Amino acid sequence: MLNAAVTLINEMLNKVTGASSFRAVFNRDPDIARFYPFGCRVLWHDVKENKLELRAKEGIYIAPASGGHLILNPFSHRVITRRDTRFYNREFPLTKTIVLSIRSSYRRQAEAILHGDKASD
Repeated sequence: MLNAAVTLINEMLNKVTGASSFRAVFNRDPDIARFYPFGCRVLWHDVKENKLELRAKEGIYIAPASGGHLILNPFSHRVITRRDTRFYNREFPLTKTIVLSIRSSYRRQAEAILHGDKASD
């Protein structure tokens, strides 16, 4: 995770010089095509599976890493690094979970208001 943060910092523009640290060292602009939105849906290739089973596993994109991308595996709750990936930049699976948890936390108050009772705190 620290390497991902350092990579992002090195490739962002510096306020003092107006250029990135990457440009200062390599005298060219960094390739930002490998950056994707944080939290977007990603499919990664799992080579350990049997040849008749599905080989694509779903995860959540975290950051670029050396040799691939950091991906959160929501089923095992582990962060993995993979190269063979497919990104869905407009799909964010965690937003559905956050919205559902907010709605469920206010469910009792909402039901009390709908039934005309005073909401208990």
